[in-house]
Amino acid sequence: MINPRFPLISVIMAVYNGEKYLAEAIDSVLSQSYSNFEFIIINDGSTDSTIDIISKYANKDNRIVVIDRENKGLPYSLNEGIAKAKGEYIARMDADDICLPNRFEKQLKYINENNLDLCGTFAVTFGKNITKSILKYPENHNDIKFNLLFSSAFAHPTVMLRRAVFNKVKYESKYLVAQDYQLWIDIINSGFKGGNIPEVLMKYRVHEEQASSNRIKLQQDTAREIRKNFYKNINNIDVSMISRYLKLFEGKQEELSLQELNSLLLDIQNLAKEFKVTDDLIAEYLRSVYNLTVPKSPLRYLIYRRRTEKYKKNRSDELKLLVKSLILNEKNSKTLKVLKIISNKFNL
Repeated sequence: MINPRFPLISVIMAVYNGEKYLAEAIDSVLSQSYSNFEFIIINDGSTDSTIDIISKYANKDNRIVVIDRENKGLPYSLNEGIAKAKGEYIARMDADDICLPNRFEKQLKYINENNLDLCGTFAVTFGKNITKSILKYPENHNDIKFNLLFSSAFAHPTVMLRRAVFNKVKYESKYLVAQDYQLWIDIINSGFKGGNIPEVLMKYRVHEEQASSNRIKLQQDTAREIRKNFYKNINNIDVSMISRYLKLFEGKQEELSLQELNSLLLDIQNLAKEFKVTDDLIAEYLRSVYNLTVPKSPLRYLIYRRRTEKYKKNRSDELKLLVKSLILNEKNSKTLKVLKIISNKFNL
């Protein structure tokens, strides 16, 4: 039942010049299977037709609450919307993404069944000339805390949080980008419990406005600053080891020696155990280390296999790594030809 005076959920969406995709985003919220929510939309000083689109919807649906003012930035806007919220739960939404119809219903159920304070979901990418891919995130609390050592652990527009979380934390206005990464760290550090539903409940749009080199660099630099501050609050953490992994991830690490490869795999494994991480996530991180290592070789693969032999692994993924590790022969060698046949057969 819809009750605009006492909504259970407050959906918060800030928009700046979002006319291109805004209607799709609003429609996906208003058509949710769970309907007892208010929809707070902040027009953050747009200069296009954003406010006209918002007003059109607000005139038709009394669940929409409009805040229209000059530009103050995303963190300020989100904090403002949350401060105005009436709901017991806060759901985030972006103006260029699309919710699946049962997102709110499933998140409410998952939060209460698992006693969570923060809940995200998987997402699927889409957009012009974009290859579809599933964005997966760690599912349980310990895996999330471990993942935050390296990167964000939630898809920002998918999250739903208990309103009480914001009595202790808020978005950091000093961060123009990556403010969600800082928020997840602050939430976990404050003793709240997080999780991700292992199901796609959001279509995440990828488009040209997100891909400028200046913005990407700013995001990377901001994330480094956030991580650095996070490490200061953790005792006995090997920051140099994490830095080695991140250099691999960013393509900045020179070739690892056999000893360095073995050491990095072992260090990550040991750190993950301290955080009581699931075997699945440990295997994923160890595989990523080897997958990012250049060049591949049979000996390097054997080192990787030794460190991961006790973990369950995807056979297709492992076969791909093995084939890549064996292709060290001359272009016209029989071995290489056989491997190419195997590779083509299994679409490697």
